[in-house]
Amino acid sequence: MVAGLNGKFKVLELREIVEKNTGFLGYVWSAVTTIPLFALAAAAFCLTDYVALTTSQQKVEFGLVRAVGARPREVLKIITAQNVIVLSSSFGAGVAVGLMLTLLFLVQKPFVLAYGLLEIFAGCSLSLL
Repeated sequence: MVAGLNGKFKVLELREIVEKNTGFLGYVWSAVTTIPLFALAAAAFCLTDYVALTTSQQKVEFGLVRAVGARPREVLKIITAQNVIVLSSSFGAGVAVGLMLTLLFLVQKPFVLAYGLLEIFAGCSLSLL
């Protein structure tokens, strides 16, 4: 009916446009959700490499601890404690920085004020220490 009034008008079907754009957004969302998986794989690789490096550098110290009379289980407890400390502090710093960046750049109108970001950063960092 609208096209009959004026030849310049074009009738568009809203359903077709929405389905086309929804499909495109689905592909974009799939790409965006795979990026953190690559970051997680890289972090796991770095953590494994860090544990191997620190363990190999401390072979002499672990040998001395074993020579004093420590059991292998106690040496494993030392290695585990060291790695948990590093992992938890890294996690706290990463969450705090990620939360700050998300609130600053990705959230249009955050309900958090500027001094609130520092409190969030300090709280996340201190809670994991």
